[in-house]
Amino acid sequence: MVVDNDLMSLGAGISTSEANNIIVANNRVLNTINGIYIQSYDGGVYRDNVTIRVLTPYTGGMDAGNNK
Repeated sequence: MVVDNDLMSLGAGISTSEANNIIVANNRVLNTINGIYIQSYDGGVYRDNVTIRVLTPYTGGMDAGNNK
C-alpha cells in the first residue's frame, strides 16, 4: 500500500510493477512526467490522489474514484 505522500519534481511520481492488491491512496504528485504508474491493469487500484502539472497523471491499474 502506498499512502499519503507528497512527491515533487521527479521523472516518475509513484511506479510499481507489483500490482496485486496494491492500493495507491491519498498522494499528491507535482511537476512530474508520470504521476502514478501501475504496471498491471489487474489488481492495483488508485484513489483519492491529486496530480498537478503532470504530463501523464495515471497509467494502468483501476481508478477507484476521487482522483484529480
